[in-house]
Parts: sequence; C-alpha cells; structure tokens
Amino acid sequence: MEETLIETGGDLGKQKLWRLFLLSKKYRILRHALLFTIFLLLYVINPQDRGYTAEVNFYAGIVDFIYIMLVFYFNIYFLVPKLLLKGKVYQYVLAVLMIGAITFLIICSAEILLSDYRVSKDSTLGQNWLSGLIYFLTTFIILISFTTAIKVFQYLIIHLEKLNQIQKLNFQNELSILKNQISPHFLFNTLNNINILTDTNPKLASKLIINLSDLLRYQIYDGVEDSILLSADVTFIKNFLFVESLRKDNFKYDISFTGSQKDIFLPPLLFIPFVENSVKHIDNENPLVKVNFHLENNNLKFVCINSTNSDTNQKQKNEGIGLTNIKKRLQLLFPQKHDLKIENKDNVFKVELNLTL
Repeated sequence: MEETLIETGGDLGKQKLWRLFLLSKKYRILRHALLFTIFLLLYVINPQDRGYTAEVNFYAGIVDFIYIMLVFYFNIYFLVPKLLLKGKVYQYVLAVLMIGAITFLIICSAEILLSDYRVSKDSTLGQNWLSGLIYFLTTFIILISFTTAIKVFQYLIIHLEKLNQIQKLNFQNELSILKNQISPHFLFNTLNNINILTDTNPKLASKLIINLSDLLRYQIYDGVEDSILLSADVTFIKNFLFVESLRKDNFKYDISFTGSQKDIFLPPLLFIPFVENSVKHIDNENPLVKVNFHLENNNLKFVCINSTNSDTNQKQKNEGIGLTNIKKRLQLLFPQKHDLKIENKDNVFKVELNLTL
C-alpha cells in the first residue's frame, strides 16, 4: 500500500492510531505482515477440500495462496492507482474481469490436468466443479473488493489531509492579507488628521501624536497576535475616537460595555473598521458616533451607530476597504457563527454584529 503521510508537526500526535497505522511509513512492514498473516490463517484454519489427495491438496493450497497474494498486490499497486484513482473506471472494471476470466480458465485447466489425482471419480465430479466455481467467485470478489476498499480509503484520507492543510494555509494567508490591508488604511487616515492639525492647532497635533503612539503600539504588538483581550480592543477604539474628536468640531462619541464584565479573547482589529467607517461618513453638521458592546453568556453583540445625511448615505453604503475586509474576515473566523446587519435609514447608519463565541 502507498505509504505517503502528510506530517503536520504537533498535529501528528493528535491523529488517531488507526490513521497512523494506515498511512505512516513507520508501520508499513507491520501493515503488510498483518495482511499476509490474515490470508495465511484463512488457509490454515479453513483449508479448502478440493477433492484431491492430501499431497495435491497441500500443494494446490500453496499455489492458490501465492496467486491470491499476487492478485492482491497487483490490484493495490497497479490497477487501483493507475486506473481507478485516475478516473479510468471502465478500464479498471475491464481489467478485473479479464483477471477473473483468466483465473477461471486456469482453474478449469488445472481441474482437467489433475483429474487423475481425485480421491473420488464418481458422479459427484460435477458437484465438486460447481463448489469450486462458487468458491472461486466468492474469494475473487471478496479479494478485489477488500483490496480496492483499502486503497481507496487510504487515498481519501491522504487527500483529505492535503486538502485540509491547503485550506489552513489559504486561511492564514488570506487572513494575513486582510489584516495587513486594515493597518495601513487606518494609519493613513490618522496621519492625515495629524497633518491637518499641525497647521490649525499644533498643541493638539502634539497630543495626537502621543495618542497615535499608543494606537501604533496596539497594532504593532497586539494587532499581529491571533487573539487579544476584548478590553484591549475597546481601549483601542476609545483612543481612536478621541483622536477624531480632536480633529472634528462638535464631535460627540459614546462607547459603553454592558452585560457580563468578564474579559474574553477575540481576533484583533475586528471592530475598528466599522468605527472607522462611521467616522469617515459621519454627518459633519451633527457628528455623533455611539458604540456598544454587550456580552452575555457566549454571545457578543456589537453595535455602532453614526449620524449621516442624504448626501453620504450612498457613499457609506458602497465605500470602504475596511468594511469589505471585515466581512471576509468574519467569514473566515466565524463561519456560521456570526450575524452582520447593516441599516442605513432616517439619517442613521447602524451596524449590528452578533458573534457566537
């Protein structure tokens, strides 16, 4: 049997023993020895009485056993991988039928050549021939089915493992790309704010730079982690809204946390795209952003509301790298475990995200 194994470091130790036995090179000799022993025991424990003398029965049994093993390995090493697993089903079936026909002709020829060595030569000859045919068909069908099933099962496990690794790799690559897109996008907007304040209010610009250092510290150290505390994300959003409040006149914001006060771990930069999008498309005449986190049992509800107007409604609906990326991240990180609702009506833009943790 083909003994390719997809080794995955620490994951290897978690695989079940039967999978290791079936796939690992380490157990190759043991696998073949076990199969060889099983077939041998079947002949020793339940030898077929072919109606010949004891000596002929003995040698015929040896030849029969050798032939079965040859068919076994020919099927498992050539027919299945070269034909069946490559989609050549008809060729495989034809090859199996040809082997069966050739085997049957060999058995018939042997019956004729060895007829002088039969113990009984009376009318029971037809019955012996019929029982031999039934035995051959049963053995041949079981042998082909068993060996084919083993090889196909092994093939499926190996390729499912490969597919799983490819999916994990694609997941990590896509997630990394999305996170790397979010970080420069946010940094660009913040630096643009500092640039504006440098001319209008240098003191506030200086204070903003200090605040920005905290934001960058979060992105450099926390943002690259697989998961961070929710409290760190909340603090990050507070700092971000504070930065925006220094730049915009009459900017009002409110951020609250309700429900259970316990802290939980979540992927970083999960909520900032929504908040960033709200600030970007806020109503300049009445700038208002409200953010609420509500944690209850294993459910987290995030709500972000901002004021808007008719001129920015359509823009807010269609624009923003952040919103596009976060939707992709949610599909990757919380498949079937998230519900995202976005409403834009009555000069209010509302994002509601429910996560099942």
